[in-house]
Amino acid sequence: MNIFHSVAELAGNTPLLELCRYEHKHGLNARILAKLECCNVAGSAKRLHDGWLAFYVVFLPCVILHTGVGVYRLAVKYGVCTKAERARWRRWIWIVMGCYLVLGVLALTRV
Repeated sequence: MNIFHSVAELAGNTPLLELCRYEHKHGLNARILAKLECCNVAGSAKRLHDGWLAFYVVFLPCVILHTGVGVYRLAVKYGVCTKAERARWRRWIWIVMGCYLVLGVLALTRV
């Protein structure tokens, strides 16, 4: 098991970081290690290969559609999008949602 002494050294599986400054600051005579789950770069790729791909394929368009409709509804509610501009807003929202969908699919296929 590797123990790293700085965040710059972190790569690979879920890393451990020794909290040297904390130990010295508090005068501890112990070795404190932090497991950095957020830095497991390959975690998403593992989930995709472990059968989660179908979930992401369904979940991605739902999230993108929900976000686009929400932005449009907020723009209408708060008067940013007037009746005369609604068709243009709808078109741009669909274009932005399409771009996000393409980026999401590219990210999924990159793995």
